[in-house]
Amino acid sequence: MKIASLEDDLDQAQHIQQVLSAAGYTCTSYPRSLDLLAALRVQAFDLILLDWQLPDMNGDEVVRRLRTSYGFAVPIIFLTSRDQESDLVQGLQAGADDYIVKPMRPAELLARVAALLRRSQGALPDYLPFSVAGAIASIPTSAPSPSTARSYRCRPRNSNSRSCFFATSGA
Repeated sequence: MKIASLEDDLDQAQHIQQVLSAAGYTCTSYPRSLDLLAALRVQAFDLILLDWQLPDMNGDEVVRRLRTSYGFAVPIIFLTSRDQESDLVQGLQAGADDYIVKPMRPAELLARVAALLRRSQGALPDYLPFSVAGAIASIPTSAPSPSTARSYRCRPRNSNSRSCFFATSGA
């Protein structure tokens, strides 16, 4: 999963990147709002983390621009030192999906990122049905991703597709 982080404090940006990278996410940091907005024209992210107090634009304005351009397809989390209830309300009303007050607690950040990504992907059933040569089967939705899945070639003698499938699937 690709995450964009908009943070002008270099130490904070590096810390955020380290936490997310250690958890298996790809995180790209941007020091200015305009840098992030330009990057979004050429690449997609699964989630955006952003600070409120930035050198070129306030975070709530960034959220409004993102929502105008991309709708609600990309989850957005404020990660900011602004800790007043009115700030939190303003951030959520601007279009953010969540709000975390600094100092950042790594476990909380990871839990909130995972929860938002889970919600943004939608719910899947535990098993997805499929059919091969008239035989109906189902596979778990937690099956290997295409990058880790293996492909098997059935020999002509395995003309029965079910026997070929079960012989190669480990079932």
